[in-house]
Amino acid sequence: MNYLVGFLIFIVVLFTYVHITQQYKRSEDLEIYEMDYATNTQLQEICDVKQPVIFEFETVLPTIFQNTDLENICNKYGQEMLNIKDTNDYYKSDKDSSINSVRINCSNAHNLFLNNTGSHYYTENNGEFLEETGLAVKIQTADEYLKPTFTVNTKYDYISGSAKTRTPLRYHFDYRHYYIVTSGKITVKMTPWKSCKYLHPIKDYDTYEFRSTYNAWEQPAVEMEKVRFLEYSVEKGCVLYIPPYWWYSIQFADNTSIYAITYNSLMNVVAYLPQWVLYFIQQQNIYKKVAKTVELSDTASNSEKKDKESENPVREAPDSGQIQSI
Repeated sequence: MNYLVGFLIFIVVLFTYVHITQQYKRSEDLEIYEMDYATNTQLQEICDVKQPVIFEFETVLPTIFQNTDLENICNKYGQEMLNIKDTNDYYKSDKDSSINSVRINCSNAHNLFLNNTGSHYYTENNGEFLEETGLAVKIQTADEYLKPTFTVNTKYDYISGSAKTRTPLRYHFDYRHYYIVTSGKITVKMTPWKSCKYLHPIKDYDTYEFRSTYNAWEQPAVEMEKVRFLEYSVEKGCVLYIPPYWWYSIQFADNTSIYAITYNSLMNVVAYLPQWVLYFIQQQNIYKKVAKTVELSDTASNSEKKDKESENPVREAPDSGQIQSI
């Protein structure tokens, strides 16, 4: 009997070890895979190679791409709140600073993106927005085609930005991370984990964001000359899979909207439990304060004027009494 118990324990430990080590697997080949979607099983097998993957998805699930640009969404949900970020903050802040977003309503966000000639505003982390508008239900229809087995945590997001805005260079630990381009187009720059020693990673457990202060789109510094980037475009109707440990930065085209879906399996959560523990501990150290009121102009001239008057024009919430994390 003792031998049987010992054997079962050995099998459980071996099973757990194999699946946890799979989470730490990385691929360093500077190439992207293109595929024709056939089945979810086939997709998961390809994603397990840990290489970036692009595939056409609009013919598979056309309903998820209907009326998803920011203008159409604002016509329906103009007063719902979006989280806005300024990309300039990432390059001006030190490594110990967290980059916080500002909440403004959807209509003002749309006007801000249209009038932002400096190309540095975008929106992400809008799970609450998707729940309040009911768009989360629409995105959930993709689970049948994209969701891996044994998923214990799913996150949906809506991402958009002004034309030519570029997100910071960053990476993630998630089991599956998909970008569904529902309107417009994105251009992506990616580099594998071996470039990490030149990028000086910043681990921000306030926002659970892992990033670099280097701008992958500007003229490279001496160290950046050693980093090789993979650059490609993802058109509307396509899905981009970004594997863990790959650095990536996204540039928006005109009228670009993205649905982002993140899946975490049980073994992924176990493998990165120390990261999650640090994140939850850090949340206990965050305090709240009441933000001031700022008026957003609908005209391009006023938007440009504000850019000159302040380095951080969108640092305050539009509604008095809005609670904001610091």
